[in-house]
Amino acid sequence: MTEQQTKIAKRFALLDLVLVGPMALPGLAHILIGLFILADGAVGIQSPLGQMNEAGMLFVNVVGVLAAMWAIARLMEPTALTTRIDSYARLAVALLLIYYWAGTGPSVIFALFLLSEIGGATVQLLALKKKGQPS
Repeated sequence: MTEQQTKIAKRFALLDLVLVGPMALPGLAHILIGLFILADGAVGIQSPLGQMNEAGMLFVNVVGVLAAMWAIARLMEPTALTTRIDSYARLAVALLLIYYWAGTGPSVIFALFLLSEIGGATVQLLALKKKGQPS
């Protein structure tokens, strides 16, 4: 990868680590979910996250661990392959967000995550393509 591609890949990995990594820790995950619920309430939306139980929080923590480890791997060894995989995973997550949004109703956090997933995938794939790397 070129220096510019590496910078882009590392920036998104760091962003993931900072934003999603805290979900790996039960105490922080509860605080984050609470903030997401407050954000929905601030715009007059009854948050679908208010229905989260302890079993749901377990999966939040598991996803946080996996996301943190994936981000660390991408920070330590950014490659065209891991950047491409991350980009396609972001698009898959975007589809899941749309699917669940349709079933649960709107949420501020769903919208923000949707934008970040599609944006991250687009920026990374365009960077790879622009510099001669097939995506």
